[in-house]
Amino acid sequence: MSKEDGRETPWQLILSIATIIAAVAFLAKIFGKDVNDENDQRGQRSREDLYKKTKPSFADYRYLDWAKTLTTALMLNSTEDEDAVYKVFNRMRNLSDVVKTIDFFGTKRKMFTTQYITLPEAIAEYFNPNEKKKLNDILAKKRIDYTFD
Repeated sequence: MSKEDGRETPWQLILSIATIIAAVAFLAKIFGKDVNDENDQRGQRSREDLYKKTKPSFADYRYLDWAKTLTTALMLNSTEDEDAVYKVFNRMRNLSDVVKTIDFFGTKRKMFTTQYITLPEAIAEYFNPNEKKKLNDILAKKRIDYTFD
């Protein structure tokens, strides 16, 4: 691979570009911040990290069933069914179960509006302070580190 007229061959150009990219990636790895470290500093955990620490206790269909029950109890009735919500949360065993149920609940449209809300937002909106306290007590009794505001 000789140089003719001081120009590089295409292979030499590709090799030079690949070397620069590798060097930048290496430096970014050494001096860059890890996303998980940054999330831990803010008190947030990624779902994957959470599921590595505590495995979900049930199959996905169970969380889907709970999400449907919570939707019916909170979103479809003119009055909320607190006992149905308490029963669902009484069945949970760990934080992963709570997070996975919230994920399966997703966002639902509020009745007679165009606004969409998540499960924590629905509980915050439809439950009074005593009902939220009872729900948080259920989770605390199970030593699940999650509270609804």
